[in-house]
Amino acid sequence: MTTSVQPLRQIVERYARGGVGADSVALIVTSGLTAATGFLFWTLAARLLTPHQLGVDTALLSLMTTAGTIAAIGTGNSFTALLPVPGCARRQRLLDGYLLVGTMAVGLGAVAGLIGSATMHLGVASTIGWTVAGAVTMAYFAVKDSAVIGLGGAAKLPLQNLIANLAKIGLLPLLVAAFAHSAVLATLVAAAVAAAVVIGLIIPRLVASSSSAVDEQAGPTRRDMSLFVIRDGVASAMSLGVVLALPFITTAIAGPVEGAVLALALSVAQVLDLVSAGVGTALTRGLAARPEGMWARVRRAWALTSGAVVATGIAVLACAPLIMAVLGPNYRDHPIVLVLAVLLLGSAVRVSFVVWASALRAQGRTGILLRVNGFAVAIALPLIVFCTSQWGAVGAAAGLTAGSAILGTIGAVALVRTRGGAA
Repeated sequence: MTTSVQPLRQIVERYARGGVGADSVALIVTSGLTAATGFLFWTLAARLLTPHQLGVDTALLSLMTTAGTIAAIGTGNSFTALLPVPGCARRQRLLDGYLLVGTMAVGLGAVAGLIGSATMHLGVASTIGWTVAGAVTMAYFAVKDSAVIGLGGAAKLPLQNLIANLAKIGLLPLLVAAFAHSAVLATLVAAAVAAAVVIGLIIPRLVASSSSAVDEQAGPTRRDMSLFVIRDGVASAMSLGVVLALPFITTAIAGPVEGAVLALALSVAQVLDLVSAGVGTALTRGLAARPEGMWARVRRAWALTSGAVVATGIAVLACAPLIMAVLGPNYRDHPIVLVLAVLLLGSAVRVSFVVWASALRAQGRTGILLRVNGFAVAIALPLIVFCTSQWGAVGAAAGLTAGSAILGTIGAVALVRTRGGAA
């Protein structure tokens, strides 16, 4: 028994060096809490709203979240990769990032509003107002986590995000009788307050406590950050944007009820993506701060994360009857379990790409990600549109999983072929 336990202990200890293990645990806990509270929120919304109302709200939130995340993703990844680097002028790079995120969110939110009003037959002015406010809110809510992680404060995230998500759940019953789009409003109010507190109070304290004696002129410059944001932002927006926009795409093509089915299944399946993304983010930060033995550490992370994701996916599927019971009678005749199973498969096969991409970000090699994501999305997006038009939510999930399989295959081949050098 001693001989079998010792290697496992050594693996865990090696994986934890450089802060990756501690950050991974914090981010996985955060992911688990986010997934659980997200499912509770949408379950409550499914009870309080009709399937048609829920479909419209999930489509609007999909537009806002997509615009906000695209605005924030490149800057957020740059925070994770560049803020830990010795000599980084952290306060200046944070201010640069905040300005960039806000500017992009306003523009993308306006575009999202035009798309939403045209496809969902809503008023132009009101829809643009909703989507601009929502995109800005969700962008800052997203980028705050990356800043906290880059500054070494990942352990603070579970409590911060838990409070915000519980507030969202508590607000929904209070708003549903008095306001249209109550699920959207509850989400935005909770996210706005959380972002303001973290960006205004917590992050400045982390910056003050992480000051370095290394000359800040030797760290990443504004130009370094800009190049990182452009390349990584476009690459990440192509892949993640498709996932986030999927409820809207499904609603626009197959109707609000199919969009609601997809959104409910996606809210459960996202726990797998959150686990792999949490490990990937921690890996980027750890490798950026200490790159020694990079690819051996990356392959260990791949093995451990793959095992965790597969086990979690099996557990989620085992709970499918309970999930259907909780959602209530309105969704009893819809293929939510099948949609969930297909989405879980997509999340599992995408792990290798997530881990590989994290290592490339730590090296600043974001041009590769841009090319790979562009290739995968060029194939997946037309496939998603076709499959959704034929099979509704099931087709949307199948198209997304096909795109994930392309990315996962490329990532796995790159990780297997890497032997301590370049990928």
